[in-house]
Amino acid sequence: MNPELVPILTLGLILIGLLFMLWRDARADYQALQAENSALRAEFRAEIQSQRADFNSQIRHLREELRADNQRLR
Repeated sequence: MNPELVPILTLGLILIGLLFMLWRDARADYQALQAENSALRAEFRAEIQSQRADFNSQIRHLREELRADNQRLR
């Protein structure tokens, strides 16, 4: 075995190990971001539904006022 081969192989194994650790950490970060994104999306949808219900209620109230005003004018 060539005496230079051992350090080269050792360095290669170390680099492969580091790349694997980086890949694992990046994947964990990606999954955490996906979970956070899903939670934010659900929160946003709930807020949209709440706003939509509020707007519909206000529109109904305005329609009732307009009908009452129209009846008074007749």
